[in-house]
Amino acid sequence: MKRIKHILLILFCCMFLLQPVTALGDSDNDLHVLSFDMIEEEVQERNPVIANNQDEAVDGIAQIDDSIDALIQQEKMFDEMSASLIADFTTIKVSSMPKDSLLNMINSYPESLPVDTNGLSDPVTILTSSTDPLLGFVTGQDTNGADMWFLLTMTAPQDLSLDYINFDSLKNYQLQIQSIENQIANMETQQDDSETLILQVEIGNSQIVWGVQQMFLTYIDLQQQLAGMQLNRKIQQKQVTLNNLKLDLGFITAQQCRTDESKLTDLDLTIASLEDNMASLLGNLNVSLGQDFDTPLTLKAAPEPDLEGIGSMDYDTDLDKALTNSILVRMEDSYTMQEQQRRETALDFDTRYKDVQEKVKTWNKEKDKLLSEQASYAISQKSFELGFISPLSLDIASQSVQKQLENKEKAKTDLLEAYTGYQWLLGGVKL
Repeated sequence: MKRIKHILLILFCCMFLLQPVTALGDSDNDLHVLSFDMIEEEVQERNPVIANNQDEAVDGIAQIDDSIDALIQQEKMFDEMSASLIADFTTIKVSSMPKDSLLNMINSYPESLPVDTNGLSDPVTILTSSTDPLLGFVTGQDTNGADMWFLLTMTAPQDLSLDYINFDSLKNYQLQIQSIENQIANMETQQDDSETLILQVEIGNSQIVWGVQQMFLTYIDLQQQLAGMQLNRKIQQKQVTLNNLKLDLGFITAQQCRTDESKLTDLDLTIASLEDNMASLLGNLNVSLGQDFDTPLTLKAAPEPDLEGIGSMDYDTDLDKALTNSILVRMEDSYTMQEQQRRETALDFDTRYKDVQEKVKTWNKEKDKLLSEQASYAISQKSFELGFISPLSLDIASQSVQKQLENKEKAKTDLLEAYTGYQWLLGGVKL
């Protein structure tokens, strides 16, 4: 029971965190038969949470890309507008003069405005001293041929100060360009974050599929338990009927009859509880497949374990594969956190690897026990045919076979679950 509640809680949390959309039943597209091997493909295709999640991630990335493209176009426009201001002037030559004369000339200008000198065709003469900033003096003309003076008065040779340029416009354009560059940098950060979002979506979608796989296997386990309980009830009903006959003949007391009838009632309650749990699991499986909870759905028997795949497991090779593919490792930015995730992934791998090996041993042991029980039951059948034991005794012997069949099937689903979880980890998903 705890296992069922745990699985249902995992699935519910995944759906809640991933912001599901409402799925409307479509009887023409409903799935009515489900095998374990079909689960991943069918859930990825049908689950509305997964579909919605993938669409939102793709749309978000596309919006960021479009925004970056638009900002780049804006930046280009302001670059061209800035260049147009400077293009109003055509540099003719560079004039040198004594420093004092240059300083006097500079002092005669009320303003000095900065602009990039990369466009100047002639070299700029620089006069330097230990105390003064770099000084240069350039003559030129505007587009109408009027003489203009260009003064270099900033502390670096690439910063040119001009008269008669609309400095306010130029400064505004440069501020706009800087703002756009900041926005692009922010968008690129969001672009990196969107890649992380995609990985998170991949983990969330995988966990939904894993939850459905666990529910499937739990349902198969409950089927086996139900078959065992129904056989026990059949035998217990025969015991109650026989006891009533013995009571009428005076061979037993009424209390003995009530004890067996109480056992029959307990079995009925257990069977009803199992059936309720199975119906709940089936409803959740339907919803996970994007269809109404009461859609008729039949689950096929659990497949036999992939002995070839299990036999090819190699600790070192598979560990390297798990670390290389680990989504959590790839999501970390810092080396320190990557190493921590690698350690945690390696620990998870070690646990899952050993768990699969133990589950194989348990499954083989339970198979051998079933063969032994079946051999014992064959002897009981012969004894019954020869009249040595009663029909009730034969039924009781069949209980042992049924119980061991449950144990064997439970060992098989446990192995299937362990190996499936191992495969998820090799694919990069830590469940």
